[in-house]
Amino acid sequence: MKKKPIILTSLAFALILSACGKAAEPISAAPDETGVRTAVEKVITSVLSDPVMVYEETADTLKANGGANIGTESDQRKVTDEGVQFYAADGENPFMMLAKGLSEADGVNNMNQAFYIRFKPSAKDFGFMLSSATSVGITIGDDAEPCVFILEHDYMEPMATSLQIEPDNWYHALVAMSSDGVLQGALWKDGREDNVARFSVATGSFDDGGYVNQPWQALIGYKGEATFTVGDYAYYTFAGGEGS
Repeated sequence: MKKKPIILTSLAFALILSACGKAAEPISAAPDETGVRTAVEKVITSVLSDPVMVYEETADTLKANGGANIGTESDQRKVTDEGVQFYAADGENPFMMLAKGLSEADGVNNMNQAFYIRFKPSAKDFGFMLSSATSVGITIGDDAEPCVFILEHDYMEPMATSLQIEPDNWYHALVAMSSDGVLQGALWKDGREDNVARFSVATGSFDDGGYVNQPWQALIGYKGEATFTVGDYAYYTFAGGEGS
């Protein structure tokens, strides 16, 4: 077993903010010849079946509101040309909850839920978690390798990939949970869609039912004496799971 991921030893969860961003329109940018909008969408559609964006905050939105829907007022942050940069002193391990839960975004209580984010870390130690009755997500191991974890069962395994995190570069991450408890997603460096770290874990093997039909909340964690810049993020629903 590798070391506990940084997000599992972070400070107590941030409080949910009362203000929420504006729900996004369905994907409307002109598609390419394959019918897919961007290289990012190509990766997302390779992981999720029939994904539909139901909420987003773009770089412009984040810069305008100062990242108000991420973390709390106590989190240290500044607006940059690239988005919103969060920073922490040595010994601080911020764990920032997003104001809107994934199931709150689409208005139809779709329990096939996914969180996407474009980000730039100044250090390799960071992670993303979906939290409900249980907690699951991705984090980074000792040797800068991406790992997938399930908190309650002390499960953490490296993804089958050659990808290693290089600080001060832009990355994309997708973490999704289907209504029947399949955790899946991807992590990749910006512009390197040819080297995507993918993962899929059927949580039914843990036999506790805590991953089925849950309303997931997204959180961002990173290690202190570092910065973490958010460029944009979005929520998706998708086909599959129970009742599909």
